[in-house]
Formats: sequence, C-alpha cells, structure tokens
Amino acid sequence: MNVVSSSLRIRQPAAPFLTAILGAVRANRPLETVRRRCLRIGDTLGFIFGNGLMANFLGEYYGTGEYGPARATWLLLRAIGSAMINGPFIHKLFKRFEGTVEVDGQALERVVFIGVGAATVREVGLGFKLNHRADDDVERFGVLAIHGRPAGLIPEFPAVYQGRGISPKRAFSAVASTLKITPKSGSMAYTIDGDLYKGEGPLSISVGPHIEFVKLPAVSMIGEPRRVPALPPVQASTEQTSAR
Repeated sequence: MNVVSSSLRIRQPAAPFLTAILGAVRANRPLETVRRRCLRIGDTLGFIFGNGLMANFLGEYYGTGEYGPARATWLLLRAIGSAMINGPFIHKLFKRFEGTVEVDGQALERVVFIGVGAATVREVGLGFKLNHRADDDVERFGVLAIHGRPAGLIPEFPAVYQGRGISPKRAFSAVASTLKITPKSGSMAYTIDGDLYKGEGPLSISVGPHIEFVKLPAVSMIGEPRRVPALPPVQASTEQTSAR
C-alpha cells in the first residue's frame, strides 16, 4: 500500500520515476528531497508502530495468505458490519491492550486502549491518515492512543480519511520524542511498517535518524525509458591494423 511514499506525496510508478532520476543525474540537475525522521522501536527502525487494533487487523489481513487493497477493504467493511450488530469479529479485531503508556516520561491516566500508535508518516493504508499529527513536527513523531468504543469509531472514518484525526473524546493524540509501553501481561504483539512482531517486557520508542527521500523530478523529465545510445566501435590501433 506504499504508505510512506503516499504520505510524502511521492506516488509516481517506480520505472518512470527511476528514469526521471537518472535523467536528472545525467544532466547534472539537482534532485529535491524530503527530510523525515524514522522511529527507533527497540533495536528496529521504521516509520509506523502500532499495537492492539493495528496489530490485530494485520493478523487478520495476513491470515489467508492473500494480500492487497481488495482484502483490506473487505476486512474494513466486515468490521463495520460486525460493529453494527456487535458481532464476534469486531470483538476479535478490537481486543484491547492493557498496560502503561508513557509519553515523554508522563504516564497516561488510562491503562486500557483499543490501540497505541506512533508514526512519522500520516497514512496507514487505503488513504486513511490515522496518524494525523505525524507532520506537526518533523523532528518528533505523532502518538495516538485510542480508547473509544468500537461502534463509536465508525463515525470517525471520514475525519480520519481527511486527516483531521479521531475526536479527543475517543483518543489521546500528541507529538513526542519518546514513548514507553509496558504491557500488563508481560508480552505484546505489535506492527512496524506492516510487519508483525511479538516482544516481552517494556518497549521504548524514540526518534531515529534522518532519511532523505528523493522527490519526483519535473514532469517534463518523465516519460518512457529511452534506449541508451550505443557506444561507437573501438578503433583498432595502427599495429593491430597492420597485423591483419
């Protein structure tokens, strides 16, 4: 779903994008970049972290071995339908996380959450900008701790899609430099950039190193890949010609 590139508005298909970059380099034209920090999650680097709902959703998404936007959309619609009837699937998807969450050293009053997230990019897939504060300070990251009821989150979908975020009545949001999560059970499933992990004990998240993303060169430089002109044949030396 290319959430990092989508969040940074770098949406050009790979082949013409690379062609444009090579064209700019060969013409000695400077490339414009976007500077963004990543997250340091334990000893792993990434851009999007989430536990609870975020990890549960991906567990279902990967469950059949079939991936793609169609399956993600189907799961989203299934979750909405299940929430309307208070069905078992929504309870499975929204299995709550219990533990202590510290933002910049300050513990949140709540200890039960639908999910806790941190990110330096806004999108999480299908155009939903769940981490709406990720752009507030490019030297820190956005934090989101969701605590509302599952059915109560359905009306929030348009706001999340438009980048306004979940209402403060249903989620805590902030910009931070550190985040520490201590699960009550001692272990915790979570996701980093769409990959699933399971860890024991407290997990510390902080800002990671800067990454420079190359932006799309001028539109006029993008087109179909051109064949590189062949080099002229090597001229034989006088001695080689005489030998023939």
